Amino acid sequence: MKHIAGVIIAVIIFAWVTYLGVDIANGQQALNTANDYAADVCKEISESNFSPAIINACGSQAAANGYVMKITLYDEDGNTQSYSYAGGGSQVTAAKDIVMAEIKLDYSYTIPVLNISKPRTLRTAVR
Repeated sequence: MKHIAGVIIAVIIFAWVTYLGVDIANGQQALNTANDYAADVCKEISESNFSPAIINACGSQAAANGYVMKITLYDEDGNTQSYSYAGGGSQVTAAKDIVMAEIKLDYSYTIPVLNISKPRTLRTAVR
């Protein structure tokens, strides 16, 4: 009888550890997906030479994917313009003499079995 109880406890612990491992892997996948999306946005904006249409399309797509994206554009004179995309957000109308952009992508890192849900922010620069 002692062996049966030990086996049952071992199976329960094994199942819980397996479930925890899957949740941690899913949390890491959310990070990887956000990293990949941020890299794609940087590439698209850079290759478009800071086109307002491309910036707005990337922001709208980020909001559709569940991210909050904030873009700060820097021009040659050091002036900045900031835009936020979260379920609507602002739209870039003109982008003249832009030399750099900073992109902040907010996402959620979640591990349900441990009741962890933390907002995270990725920051990237586009030149």
